[in-house]
Amino acid sequence: MKIAVIGAAGNMGRWFTNYFIKKEHNVKVYDKRRSDAKYLAEDVGAVYASTLKQCIDGCDVIFLSVPIEITSRILKKIGKFIESSTLLVEIASIKSGIISALRELPKQITPLSLHPLFGQGLSDLKSGRLIVVEVNDLQLETELANELFPEAHLVSCSAEEHDKMIAYSLALPYFLNLAFGKCISNLNVAKLRQYAGTTLSVQLDLLEAIIQSSRHLIPTLLTKNPYSTEVINRYLKAAETLNQHLNKGVELENILSRLEKKLSSDLAYREAYQKLYNLTEKREE
Repeated sequence: MKIAVIGAAGNMGRWFTNYFIKKEHNVKVYDKRRSDAKYLAEDVGAVYASTLKQCIDGCDVIFLSVPIEITSRILKKIGKFIESSTLLVEIASIKSGIISALRELPKQITPLSLHPLFGQGLSDLKSGRLIVVEVNDLQLETELANELFPEAHLVSCSAEEHDKMIAYSLALPYFLNLAFGKCISNLNVAKLRQYAGTTLSVQLDLLEAIIQSSRHLIPTLLTKNPYSTEVINRYLKAAETLNQHLNKGVELENILSRLEKKLSSDLAYREAYQKLYNLTEKREE
């Protein structure tokens, strides 16, 4: 297939450009960071396009990997150029507002809304998960996603369910890690690591990885997802409840017992402890 990657110089744009090249597709790349896009094209064997129109011209698939804030605007711009049947894929982490923009595209464009639940560090898509978010026909869109990314595990849902769950699966963990980072910001982290057990080692790695890979995404996820404030307030309320029970051992035991009962229904619960050590051992190899 002929595939255009818009925003190819970004982290995920690079990842998917490499993926499509390895699948032996003909790939054209475009990014406003022209020198980065040119270097990427030369490095992986893609074709560099100097304009958006030049990049998407004659392509079967247009893959859009741009910041959430400009996704809808770029979709409308692309819609003005397309005259023949084309699959248009976007991968924004928040779907509120974007789904309506996809539905307004010209009829010759088939929209596909995905959310990769992995970052640029993933080495094999077999270990990755993609969310397929309903635009017009969820069954058809899931089939299209499976054709484009046959190795990936797919999860299908509505835009509302997506944004609600992403508030828990991304916004909340990012908020937790930012709070943890601020809490230890008065310490020498290298020295703190000398005192780190398994739990702290993994937590520090997670914090530092998030800052490296998601520095520009975090503010948007925390402020633009319509469900983030509700979820974070729920967390703050839970933290305040725990704080009130710090001097009440019995109450903390009750909370732990209820959590254990709830979490033990998770199929991965029994493997969690060993997975924690596996992460630590791999890091030290």
